[in-house]
Amino acid sequence: MTKRLLPLLILLPNVFFALYVAYRIIAIDGLPDLYIYRAGSSLGWQGQSPYSDKITDEVRTKYPENADLIKNCGYFLPPQAIVLGGPFAALPWSVAQVMYGILCIAGSFVCWYGLTFAFRNRPAPSLQDVPPVLPWLFMLHHVVWATFAVGQTTIIMVAAIVLGQIFHERRWPVLGAFLWAGAFIKPHLALPLIPLAFYLSGWKRGAFVIGWLIVLNLAGCLLAGSSPLFAFEYLDHLAGNHKKIEFNRVDLNPQITSWNRLLVVAKGPVIELDLKLTLAGYAVMAMLVVARCTLARRWPSKTWLLAIAAVAMIFCCQVLAYESLLLVLVLPHLFENYAKGHKVDATVFAIAFVVLMVPLDPMSNLGLEFYRPLVTALMAIWLLVRPGFVEKSMNGGTPVPERTPVRVDVRAQT
Repeated sequence: MTKRLLPLLILLPNVFFALYVAYRIIAIDGLPDLYIYRAGSSLGWQGQSPYSDKITDEVRTKYPENADLIKNCGYFLPPQAIVLGGPFAALPWSVAQVMYGILCIAGSFVCWYGLTFAFRNRPAPSLQDVPPVLPWLFMLHHVVWATFAVGQTTIIMVAAIVLGQIFHERRWPVLGAFLWAGAFIKPHLALPLIPLAFYLSGWKRGAFVIGWLIVLNLAGCLLAGSSPLFAFEYLDHLAGNHKKIEFNRVDLNPQITSWNRLLVVAKGPVIELDLKLTLAGYAVMAMLVVARCTLARRWPSKTWLLAIAAVAMIFCCQVLAYESLLLVLVLPHLFENYAKGHKVDATVFAIAFVVLMVPLDPMSNLGLEFYRPLVTALMAIWLLVRPGFVEKSMNGGTPVPERTPVRVDVRAQT
């Protein structure tokens, strides 16, 4: 294969995805979740609360024949989503769909390309240096296409995490922190980003992220409720209404990826994860990470910790299958394992990634509808048990914060 054709082969799956995006926007008036998010943001900018039955009324008007959607719709994003969704609310629905499609196409490119060098302090590679299989595995991933089809935010969220890291590594820390704060549009999933920011780069980066979170959510509260106390309306709405939606019930939806779904499959108790149980799950994962590092007397590498954080996001939160796209954050650890010669570990992660590409229906026919939480659990166990996560010995002091990669002009030295 000539080097001239290789970039075309790498970009081809992006073209396929772009054609699919155009088809969904032109031929199918879908993207129901995007419509709900846009409606909620629109209400907030009008000074009205999106945490009310007005969202159901909006959906009933837009999708009068979709009884399931009308029955199981709701706005559960935090107040900062009112601010960030402002551009969508200001545009006509048809234009907002196009804008969302463009963001998903660009975001998906950021995901697979950015993960080849982000979190590893490497210079950005040319397309000829990208593993040709990578964009095909990502862009043709069933979850990527399904995420766009329902109008979810996961592609944009993962892109914000990757791009935020790239900006930070290129010494744009404020903008990088803004993007990581933007990922908190799904706060239960983004929680591990806070300790990750402190570990990767120290207290300033963590403080920047927290600062942006305060600013964005305060702005959302003032827009929709004219008071910071509006945040409590969001929390009350989340606690009282989230599990009323059948799609969010662990015993009714086989698409759920958290650990409690495995309990349901094993005929165990039905446990619905609320805020307290979600935080407890994260706490258990954090204790396992600390115990693993303490027993080995080693600091974890950035890519290993990122992989653990990604697994925790999916396994500790009661989320649907499209959120499993966050597991692409394991890719930097996969690349690092290949580079260090740990091909068994890298192969295991690659196989897990391929398994997650399979849609639910064929797996259900095999009696394996619980494959997503099972694969996530096995990934967590593998990461915690296997060696190869070492950054440096704890005897050497605290880990060295990441630095911006330096490009060396070889020609200038010859």
